[in-house]
Amino acid sequence: MTVLFLPEIRTYFKELSLILHEWDYFGFYEDAYRYAGELFNEIEKELPNKPEKLAPKYFEK
Repeated sequence: MTVLFLPEIRTYFKELSLILHEWDYFGFYEDAYRYAGELFNEIEKELPNKPEKLAPKYFEK
């Protein structure tokens, strides 16, 4: 499985780092930027490799 991102998504992650810093989730912009970058990389590289989880039996109705 391959994860593809539109250019708007990359822009969203850059804006996310600004929002996280402005709303005081992170004291330094560099930390917010690093967090958004790590989140982006996790979605791009690790999400396709995660095993699927089976739904509980009660959803089979």
